Amino acid sequence: RNQGIDPGSVRALYRSTAKGAELLELPHFGKLSPGYEGSFVAFPSSQQSTPHEILEELLERDRHQFNTLALKTVFKGEEVYRKKDFPQNEPAR
Repeated sequence: RNQGIDPGSVRALYRSTAKGAELLELPHFGKLSPGYEGSFVAFPSSQQSTPHEILEELLERDRHQFNTLALKTVFKGEEVYRKKDFPQNEPAR
């Protein structure tokens, strides 16, 4: 995927998150906002400056890299995976 990201990829991401939750009638999924059950994967930070560039950088990777790339996985608000060298969050004050 070294030809750049097309707008269809951004649309596909939206459809697989917020729109997917809406179509499946899952009102507490699809957004990272208070009151929603967060399910997401944390990846290493990017040097890119816009969400579009970050998505493009992520999609340019070989799909087999994703097996070792994830730092943390949260499902329905509960942490289910954390890479050994990924630090714990500081408690909120």
